[in-house]
Amino acid sequence: MNKDRVIQYIKDTWNVNEEKAERIFKRYNVENYISVSNQELKDLTEDDILKKIDKYIKTQQYNKNPAVIHSRRVSELNVTIAQLMHEEWNLSFNEISKLFEKYDLYRYIKASYYNYNSMGISGILKDLKKYIEIQGGNIC
Repeated sequence: MNKDRVIQYIKDTWNVNEEKAERIFKRYNVENYISVSNQELKDLTEDDILKKIDKYIKTQQYNKNPAVIHSRRVSELNVTIAQLMHEEWNLSFNEISKLFEKYDLYRYIKASYYNYNSMGISGILKDLKKYIEIQGGNIC
Protein backbone atom coordinates (compact mmCIF):
# COMPACT_ATOMS: atom_id res chain seq x y z
CA MET A 1 0.00 0.00 0.00
CA ASN A 2 1.35 3.36 -1.08
CA LYS A 3 2.02 5.86 1.73
CA ASP A 4 0.66 8.76 -0.33
CA ARG A 5 -2.57 6.85 -0.96
CA VAL A 6 -3.02 6.19 2.78
CA ILE A 7 -2.37 9.84 3.63
CA GLN A 8 -4.89 10.90 0.98
CA TYR A 9 -7.42 8.48 2.48
CA ILE A 10 -6.83 9.87 6.00
CA LYS A 11 -7.15 13.39 4.63
CA ASP A 12 -10.44 12.64 2.87
CA THR A 13 -12.00 10.37 5.48
CA TRP A 14 -11.05 12.40 8.52
CA ASN A 15 -11.56 15.75 6.82
CA VAL A 16 -8.09 17.04 7.75
CA ASN A 17 -5.39 18.83 5.81
CA GLU A 18 -2.36 17.03 4.43
CA GLU A 19 -0.07 18.08 7.30
CA LYS A 20 -2.49 16.68 9.90
CA ALA A 21 -2.94 13.49 7.85
CA GLU A 22 0.84 12.99 7.76
CA ARG A 23 1.06 13.56 11.52
CA ILE A 24 -1.63 10.91 12.07
CA PHE A 25 0.24 8.54 9.76
CA LYS A 26 3.47 9.05 11.71
CA ARG A 27 2.01 9.25 15.22
CA TYR A 28 0.25 5.91 14.93
CA ASN A 29 3.11 4.28 13.04
CA VAL A 30 0.88 3.27 10.14
CA GLU A 31 3.84 2.41 7.93
CA ASN A 32 4.98 -0.18 10.46
CA TYR A 33 1.45 -1.55 10.76
CA ILE A 34 1.29 -2.00 6.99
CA SER A 35 4.65 -3.77 6.81
CA VAL A 36 3.89 -6.05 9.76
CA SER A 37 0.40 -6.83 8.46
CA ASN A 38 1.51 -7.25 4.85
CA GLN A 39 0.68 -10.95 4.70
CA GLU A 40 -2.78 -10.36 6.17
CA LEU A 41 -3.48 -7.43 3.82
CA LYS A 42 -2.18 -8.92 0.58
CA ASP A 43 -5.45 -10.55 -0.51
CA LEU A 44 -7.68 -7.58 0.34
CA THR A 45 -8.94 -4.89 -1.97
CA GLU A 46 -7.54 -1.40 -1.61
CA ASP A 47 -10.77 -0.21 0.03
CA ASP A 48 -10.66 -3.04 2.57
CA ILE A 49 -7.01 -2.32 3.34
CA LEU A 50 -7.79 1.35 3.89
CA LYS A 51 -10.71 0.44 6.16
CA LYS A 52 -8.40 -1.83 8.19
CA ILE A 53 -5.87 0.97 8.47
CA ASP A 54 -8.63 3.35 9.57
CA LYS A 55 -9.74 0.88 12.24
CA TYR A 56 -6.13 0.43 13.37
CA ILE A 57 -5.69 4.21 13.78
CA LYS A 58 -8.94 4.52 15.75
CA THR A 59 -7.87 1.67 18.02
CA GLN A 60 -4.52 3.36 18.60
CA GLN A 61 -6.25 6.64 19.40
CA TYR A 62 -8.51 4.89 21.90
CA ASN A 63 -5.57 3.17 23.56
CA LYS A 64 -3.70 6.49 23.84
CA ASN A 65 -6.69 8.38 25.23
CA PRO A 66 -5.70 9.70 28.69
CA ALA A 67 -9.07 8.74 30.19
CA VAL A 68 -8.71 5.17 28.93
CA ILE A 69 -5.14 4.95 30.18
CA HIS A 70 -6.16 6.28 33.61
CA SER A 71 -9.09 3.86 33.83
CA ARG A 72 -6.81 0.94 32.90
CA ARG A 73 -4.24 1.96 35.51
CA VAL A 74 -6.90 2.28 38.22
CA SER A 75 -8.16 -1.21 37.33
CA GLU A 76 -4.61 -2.57 37.55
CA LEU A 77 -4.19 -0.88 40.94
CA ASN A 78 -7.44 -2.47 42.19
CA VAL A 79 -6.10 -5.90 41.24
CA THR A 80 -2.77 -5.21 42.92
CA ILE A 81 -4.47 -3.97 46.09
CA ALA A 82 -6.73 -7.02 46.20
CA GLN A 83 -3.66 -9.26 45.96
CA LEU A 84 -1.97 -7.29 48.75
CA MET A 85 -5.07 -7.53 50.96
CA HIS A 86 -5.04 -11.28 50.40
CA GLU A 87 -1.37 -11.56 51.35
CA GLU A 88 -1.16 -9.00 54.17
CA TRP A 89 -4.58 -9.35 55.78
CA ASN A 90 -4.99 -13.09 55.11
CA LEU A 91 -8.40 -12.56 53.53
CA SER A 92 -9.93 -14.77 50.88
CA PHE A 93 -10.68 -13.19 47.52
CA ASN A 94 -14.37 -13.67 48.26
CA GLU A 95 -13.99 -11.63 51.47
CA ILE A 96 -12.01 -8.99 49.56
CA SER A 97 -14.70 -8.79 46.90
CA LYS A 98 -17.32 -8.22 49.59
CA LEU A 99 -15.18 -5.45 51.13
CA PHE A 100 -14.80 -3.77 47.75
CA GLU A 101 -18.58 -3.82 47.26
CA LYS A 102 -19.68 -2.97 50.80
CA TYR A 103 -17.32 0.00 51.19
CA ASP A 104 -17.25 1.05 47.52
CA LEU A 105 -13.49 0.64 47.47
CA TYR A 106 -13.39 0.89 43.66
CA ARG A 107 -14.58 4.49 43.85
CA TYR A 108 -12.33 5.27 46.82
CA ILE A 109 -9.24 3.83 45.13
CA LYS A 110 -10.04 5.72 41.94
CA ALA A 111 -10.30 8.97 43.93
CA SER A 112 -7.07 8.14 45.79
CA TYR A 113 -5.16 6.94 42.71
CA TYR A 114 -2.71 9.84 42.46
CA ASN A 115 -2.02 9.83 46.20
CA TYR A 116 -1.44 6.09 46.13
CA ASN A 117 1.22 6.51 43.46
CA SER A 118 3.41 8.23 46.02
CA MET A 119 2.68 5.79 48.88
CA GLY A 120 4.25 2.48 49.61
CA ILE A 121 2.29 -0.73 49.95
CA SER A 122 1.91 -0.44 53.71
CA GLY A 123 0.70 3.17 53.37
CA ILE A 124 -2.00 2.15 50.91
CA LEU A 125 -3.19 -0.71 53.11
CA LYS A 126 -3.17 1.52 56.21
CA ASP A 127 -5.23 4.11 54.37
CA LEU A 128 -7.74 1.52 53.19
CA LYS A 129 -7.99 -0.01 56.65
CA LYS A 130 -8.62 3.43 58.13
CA TYR A 131 -11.24 4.18 55.46
CA ILE A 132 -13.04 0.89 56.14
CA GLU A 133 -12.95 1.50 59.90
CA ILE A 134 -14.37 5.02 59.45
CA GLN A 135 -17.24 3.37 57.56
CA GLY A 136 -17.85 1.06 60.54
CA GLY A 137 -15.93 -1.93 59.26
CA ASN A 138 -13.16 -3.93 60.88
CA ILE A 139 -10.09 -5.57 59.41
CA CYS A 140 -8.44 -8.23 61.59
